[in-house]
Amino acid sequence: LAIHLTTPAGAAAGAIVLTVSGGVVGSVVPAGGLEDAMTIDASGTHLLLLGAANTGEIAVLRIPDRALASRYVVRVEQVADGSTFALLDAAQWGATLVTRP
Repeated sequence: LAIHLTTPAGAAAGAIVLTVSGGVVGSVVPAGGLEDAMTIDASGTHLLLLGAANTGEIAVLRIPDRALASRYVVRVEQVADGSTFALLDAAQWGATLVTRP
């Protein structure tokens, strides 16, 4: 599953926190130039992506059963500015999961 990010015009994220729920995430492969950290709890898999996160594919999730991909949901929790690292309004950012061939 690929995570696609939608950003507000002119916004530059330096870090983004996402929560993926609906099933097990085996691993994360961040897009070029991004670094990641992952933790799991009862509410899902929490991902921290560091670096310039722009509109488009920002990571690929490895899941154990692609037949269950439609059960997964991603939510943007926090976004930090790329220069000041001040928190931005996460509601202005969007993320979707796309099944890759």
